[in-house]
Amino acid sequence: MSRGAQTRLGRTPLKVGTDQPRKLTVHTLGYNPKTVKIPAGATRTYSVKLRKSTMSWEVLSLSQLKKMLDQGQISRFTYNRRKADLIRTRDQKIVELKVKYKMGHISKEQYERLVQAIKDSYR
Repeated sequence: MSRGAQTRLGRTPLKVGTDQPRKLTVHTLGYNPKTVKIPAGATRTYSVKLRKSTMSWEVLSLSQLKKMLDQGQISRFTYNRRKADLIRTRDQKIVELKVKYKMGHISKEQYERLVQAIKDSYR
């Protein structure tokens, strides 16, 4: 295995041959990942305690969600559900701006600029 390469080994509990030192990263949805260093020839059992993540789904963009999906940090189901939530929130903000524009609270230029900013922030 080349340095820095990642390979999915499976789900825990997991038995791994350790003919050479290894670093294993344990992660699950909603928790911060943790890396465990395992020396060569180790035969003991390791327990890993993960900390609850303080990440808020609302601050993620669509590209960040896609990256998490590609890295195996979230499932396709979670990705699709969160993507739908983001799109719904984005569309709701745009509708609110449209109402403000129609009521004359903001100009057409402000409306267009703000709509573009909202779309950019959700990419």
